[in-house]
Amino acid sequence: MGSRSLLLDLPPELRNSVYEYLAYSVKSVDVRRGRVAQAPLARASRQLMTEYGTVFEREGAANAAVIYADVFDFDFRALVTFLNKLPAPAIHTRERQRELVVDIVLTAPGSGDAALLTRWALRCERLDEQDDPKRHVLRTYNINIEGSQHDSKSLRAIDERLRPDIFERRMQKERFLLMDDGYDILSMVRQEVWHQQDMEEERRRIFASKRKGFEAAEGGALTGATGTKNRR
Repeated sequence: MGSRSLLLDLPPELRNSVYEYLAYSVKSVDVRRGRVAQAPLARASRQLMTEYGTVFEREGAANAAVIYADVFDFDFRALVTFLNKLPAPAIHTRERQRELVVDIVLTAPGSGDAALLTRWALRCERLDEQDDPKRHVLRTYNINIEGSQHDSKSLRAIDERLRPDIFERRMQKERFLLMDDGYDILSMVRQEVWHQQDMEEERRRIFASKRKGFEAAEGGALTGATGTKNRR
């Protein structure tokens, strides 16, 4: 005979109070594809999944100090929809020092599309509209490439290891880690757009350089052929 659960033996109203207390004390939550991942307690039984799972998804996300979220190929739509459902005080409260950690996963070369950042940027405009733009400093923007940490400035100095034609192939299974302290999300979105624009400009420069070299080589071959013909 299985042991009885003292928690489930409590009256429904007391169980609900326990659920709310547990959910309110949660320090962090994981958001996957726009939904809060279930807490371990909710996976203990079907009844707890039904009762506590619902409370945790509502209260845990609203009160957690840290929200971890996965975003694939810069498609922020599911995350923006999730954030829009949170109560406004939970997002704007500075005293709780809410932190949002977005793990961006690239699944294919060139999968990052700046156009997909539009709704996210608009959302951040509303979050940051009361802040001084000068405070929007990228203090915690990091990109992890094969175990090496690079900040946004170092990526501007593109070398053989980080040339766009090589960089995008190597980033297939790498992750971008964007960390925000609660008020400078927009600057990081803008920085990512600028970074993509820089990469596009570098791609064009490399292509133009290769084309110029090809045309020069082709012109030299034609000149050599003409000189040989004239000598004859």
